[in-house]
Amino acid sequence: MNYFVELKYINFIAYAFFHITLVYLAFYYFNFFLFFIYFLYGVFFDIFLINYIAPHLISFLLFISIFYYMKK
Repeated sequence: MNYFVELKYINFIAYAFFHITLVYLAFYYFNFFLFFIYFLYGVFFDIFLINYIAPHLISFLLFISIFYYMKK
Protein backbone atom coordinates (compact mmCIF):
# COMPACT_ATOMS: atom_id res chain seq x y z
CA MET A 1 0.00 0.00 0.00
CA ASN A 2 1.04 3.56 -0.63
CA TYR A 3 0.71 5.83 2.35
CA PHE A 4 0.16 9.57 2.39
CA VAL A 5 2.18 9.95 5.58
CA GLU A 6 4.45 7.59 7.46
CA LEU A 7 1.76 6.48 9.91
CA LYS A 8 1.29 2.97 8.56
CA TYR A 9 -1.21 1.68 11.14
CA ILE A 10 -3.37 4.80 11.15
CA ASN A 11 -3.59 4.70 7.35
CA PHE A 12 -4.49 1.00 7.40
CA ILE A 13 -7.19 1.53 10.05
CA ALA A 14 -8.64 4.47 8.08
CA TYR A 15 -8.64 2.38 4.89
CA ALA A 16 -10.48 -0.46 6.67
CA PHE A 17 -12.93 1.97 8.32
CA PHE A 18 -13.81 3.56 4.98
CA HIS A 19 -14.42 0.12 3.47
CA ILE A 20 -16.72 -0.89 6.33
CA THR A 21 -18.60 2.41 6.09
CA LEU A 22 -18.97 2.01 2.34
CA VAL A 23 -20.41 -1.49 2.68
CA TYR A 24 -22.85 -0.30 5.36
CA LEU A 25 -24.07 2.58 3.22
CA ALA A 26 -24.34 0.35 0.17
CA PHE A 27 -26.73 -2.08 1.83
CA TYR A 28 -28.85 0.27 3.92
CA TYR A 29 -29.06 3.48 1.88
CA PHE A 30 -28.76 2.23 -1.67
CA ASN A 31 -29.73 4.29 -4.71
CA PHE A 32 -28.19 4.63 -8.15
CA PHE A 33 -26.51 7.96 -7.43
CA LEU A 34 -24.63 6.34 -4.53
CA PHE A 35 -23.72 3.46 -6.83
CA PHE A 36 -21.86 5.92 -9.07
CA ILE A 37 -20.18 7.52 -6.04
CA TYR A 38 -19.09 4.07 -4.78
CA PHE A 39 -17.51 3.33 -8.14
CA LEU A 40 -15.54 6.59 -8.23
CA TYR A 41 -14.54 6.24 -4.58
CA GLY A 42 -13.32 2.69 -5.14
CA VAL A 43 -11.39 3.48 -8.30
CA PHE A 44 -9.61 6.49 -6.85
CA PHE A 45 -8.85 4.81 -3.53
CA ASP A 46 -7.48 1.73 -5.29
CA ILE A 47 -5.35 3.76 -7.67
CA PHE A 48 -3.96 6.08 -4.98
CA LEU A 49 -3.37 3.44 -2.32
CA ILE A 50 -2.48 0.23 -4.16
CA ASN A 51 -1.62 1.52 -7.67
CA TYR A 52 -4.12 -0.62 -9.57
CA ILE A 53 -7.85 -1.28 -9.76
CA ALA A 54 -8.47 -4.39 -7.72
CA PRO A 55 -10.95 -7.03 -8.88
CA HIS A 56 -12.87 -6.75 -5.60
CA LEU A 57 -14.20 -3.37 -6.75
CA ILE A 58 -15.92 -4.83 -9.80
CA SER A 59 -17.19 -7.90 -7.94
CA PHE A 60 -18.53 -5.73 -5.09
CA LEU A 61 -20.44 -3.50 -7.50
CA LEU A 62 -21.91 -6.55 -9.25
CA PHE A 63 -22.89 -8.05 -5.89
CA ILE A 64 -24.61 -4.82 -4.83
CA SER A 65 -26.51 -4.70 -8.14
CA ILE A 66 -27.66 -8.30 -7.81
CA PHE A 67 -28.67 -7.71 -4.19
CA TYR A 68 -30.64 -4.62 -5.17
CA TYR A 69 -32.58 -6.39 -7.94
CA MET A 70 -33.30 -9.43 -5.78
CA LYS A 71 -34.65 -7.17 -3.04
CA LYS A 72 -37.28 -5.68 -5.38
